Amino acid sequence: MPQPTPADSAPGSQLERLLALADRPDPVRTAVVHPVDELSLTGAVEAAARGLIIPVLVGPQARIRSEERRVGKECRSRWSPYH
Repeated sequence: MPQPTPADSAPGSQLERLLALADRPDPVRTAVVHPVDELSLTGAVEAAARGLIIPVLVGPQARIRSEERRVGKECRSRWSPYH
């Protein structure tokens, strides 16, 4: 088993390695359920921007759009609102 190095504990290094492993030619259609807070929405937007996913946002469209406006990020995706 490889031993950790000081670079392994640097902020973001593990995330960058994980993203490198996830590097694939085609993004995966992914349901993002109830992304009505900044963290959830930002995660979907950033994953889509990196080409990892094609987000399908599942939730109340008005609340998701409101959060997009509030944080200044739009997730261009298909909608699957629920009631």
